[in-house]
Amino acid sequence: MDPIDYAFDFEDPYESVVHQIKTPDEILKFKVDETLSPLDRFLHILKKGEDIQKHSALNTVPKLLASLENKDKDMVLKRLSSFIPDSGEEFNVLMAKKFPILLKERIISEQSFYKQLFPVVINGVQTKMSSISQAWNTCLLEVLAFLSKEVIEKDVLPVVRKNSDLRQTVQTRVLACKLVSKMTQYYEFSLVMRDLLPIIKHLCQDIEYEVRWNMCVSLVPIVKTFDTETTVKILLPELIELTNDEEKIVKFKALTALVDFVPFLDEDSINHSVVPAVDRYIESTSLRHDAHIVEVSRVFGGLCYHLSDYLTEDKKNYYLSFYRKLCVNGLSDSGTKTRRDSMQLIHSNNQQKPEVDMFTECRQNAAFNFPALVSFCGGSNFVAQLEKTLRSLVSDPSVLVKKTTAAGFHEVARMLSPKAVLLEPILYTMLSDENLEVKVAITKNINHTLHYMYNPSVSEVAQKTMHEKIADSLIENYEMLRESNDWRATALIIQHFSTVPSCFNDEITYRRFYPLLYRIVTSHGSRPIKVSACETLAVFIRANRKFEQRSEMIGNIVKNLSRSESSAQRIMFIELCRCFAQQFSRRFCKEHIFETLLDMSNDRVLDVRLALGKFLPMLKSMLRLPVDRNLLQKLEQSVRNLINHDYQNKQSNPSASTIRYYTQLCDQQEMLVESAMDSLHNLSKEDREDQSKEEDEKAVETQHKKPKKHHHHNPVSKVALGNSTSKTRTTGKIEHPKSSKGINLSPTSIVSPSPLSPSAKNNLHNLDKGAMSPVRKSSFTTPNGSGASSPSISNHNGVKDVRRASMPVSLTPDPNSKRHSMKTPLKK
Repeated sequence: MDPIDYAFDFEDPYESVVHQIKTPDEILKFKVDETLSPLDRFLHILKKGEDIQKHSALNTVPKLLASLENKDKDMVLKRLSSFIPDSGEEFNVLMAKKFPILLKERIISEQSFYKQLFPVVINGVQTKMSSISQAWNTCLLEVLAFLSKEVIEKDVLPVVRKNSDLRQTVQTRVLACKLVSKMTQYYEFSLVMRDLLPIIKHLCQDIEYEVRWNMCVSLVPIVKTFDTETTVKILLPELIELTNDEEKIVKFKALTALVDFVPFLDEDSINHSVVPAVDRYIESTSLRHDAHIVEVSRVFGGLCYHLSDYLTEDKKNYYLSFYRKLCVNGLSDSGTKTRRDSMQLIHSNNQQKPEVDMFTECRQNAAFNFPALVSFCGGSNFVAQLEKTLRSLVSDPSVLVKKTTAAGFHEVARMLSPKAVLLEPILYTMLSDENLEVKVAITKNINHTLHYMYNPSVSEVAQKTMHEKIADSLIENYEMLRESNDWRATALIIQHFSTVPSCFNDEITYRRFYPLLYRIVTSHGSRPIKVSACETLAVFIRANRKFEQRSEMIGNIVKNLSRSESSAQRIMFIELCRCFAQQFSRRFCKEHIFETLLDMSNDRVLDVRLALGKFLPMLKSMLRLPVDRNLLQKLEQSVRNLINHDYQNKQSNPSASTIRYYTQLCDQQEMLVESAMDSLHNLSKEDREDQSKEEDEKAVETQHKKPKKHHHHNPVSKVALGNSTSKTRTTGKIEHPKSSKGINLSPTSIVSPSPLSPSAKNNLHNLDKGAMSPVRKSSFTTPNGSGASSPSISNHNGVKDVRRASMPVSLTPDPNSKRHSMKTPLKK
């Protein structure tokens, strides 16, 4: 048998050590007494352990110190302070990363760090070995925020002065730039002017360009600690001088810093110093071949944004003209080929990237800055100045340019609002693009784009628009994303479809999007996609103002999904019901889906019962006593069915325990007992939202019934003469009228839109005789039949009394209540 080859395995330092061991004596070196405590083991390894053991022990220093008391911590810190200076490069670099963790997580106090470990940091910074010095300099930058001003002035300032000397290496002077920038945040202004300002000027005039451009970057945090007068007199001249540097990278970094200086300067300084410096830089860039045009295109948007309030119209037009050149850099007149003399903005020599790639990157940066240029130009001048440029970016031959343009298109629509509908043809072009990446980029924020373009509340929508074409393009995008197997992007575009009802009319929504969403819910696919479709479908039904279409959609869902032979579709029905509970009122859910859901407690598939069990607490929260007592009894019966069914099935113990968990949550769900005398001022936020939803639903129903009403009828006779052959369930609607705050309890409120069943007629007949049903009677009398009042359902302030579902509810009839007054018209 051939020996096994482990060459493909990753190199493990521990395994390499084991393979090098040859004698038992060498093995004994790695053995540590197991009876030692973690502290003793750590100290023993640092003293007598091998390098690999020391590396492992030092890695656990934060965890070890967090578990020790103060006395033991001092012992460990003392051992570390004596061990690290004499150790090698590996241990110094490792501990330089661990020291900031000790302070950030407050494992040790600042005083302990200053006494024990801070001298180690200072010694490491002054080490001649560059790798160790750089590691401890980085450590010093991170711990600087935890040091006092006295420590910074006494110990850190001499280090900065020494590191900024020209005799130090370039890397050391670069670290001095970062230290100076960091120290100004914790130094008093007078000390900054006395101690740090000479160092800042010295580093700005360093002989190495790398130090100068790093100092340009470091000046931005420094200017935040200076007042405007000091900035104009001291820092601004240094930065202006750096914009004229012989090295182009220094000039570019200085220009970027100059733009960041604008919020901290006065208007005169900006007009006389900043704007001329920027103009000179742009002119020098556009008049000859420049290899840094890509960098200019990256920051040009921020430059225009900060200077927009200080430029004349001629200057703005000049900047816009330069930006239009950036957007077509490297393209011929036809927009498809690269040419060698593109507006004098071509990179003449660049060994890092091909010339065509540099052109593409330049246009991509310009596309990224397009929203900033729209803000700079203004919405009123967009058509004349930038519309043609946007069309060229949308039709660019590079996918990267089109993708970047599509990613920021919603920002352009926001800035052009309320006239964002002008972007319709451009949006249609991007939605119709053949590249999948462009489609994904435009659909990530399509909800915001549609909102700003078509929502009547924020947009001036023209009479003739491309609604139908845009809708068809959105559906085509979904189909293309579905075929790409990118379920995240597919689920995202379905979520964004929820904006469609507020932007398009009901006919487009009903004819085009509803069949698509219904097909997604009922098809075999990824569950996240189907869940997103359920949420969006509930929004569509809620937003539809046509009663016939709404009833048809809900009827199809209840009829086809709840009784489907596919268990997956039945689970999706439960998911749809959860979405309905979020979008519609409690009254709507109890009338259309409540009893259908309870009937699924006897489903033969375990997953369906499990999905129903998770929904039980939300179902119980919809009920209000005593109005929904019958529904509560049915809910309790469904809970018993779930428990009994899964208790008998021995193969589903984990699932049965899950169902029992949710049934216990359902049992612990507190119910509200409502009274007809409850004040509207005592409604909670949830109840007010539910009332608003219910009023909106009633408005849709009323609008549907208006054409059919020719004369007024007695509402009581209308109920009494209902069709007895109807199969619609009305149990509880007449016997227990709702006392919700959103429902009128006057005699006219008991009108039912659907005919009464025979059982409802009997209940009405009993009410007419003044008799009560057994359930009703037991809730109004005491067990001894005396009719004495039980604990009231509302206190003297009218606050709701919260009771458990299993608690008996005793109510005292009030002769002044609306329930009592309902008997008067019934006797007529």
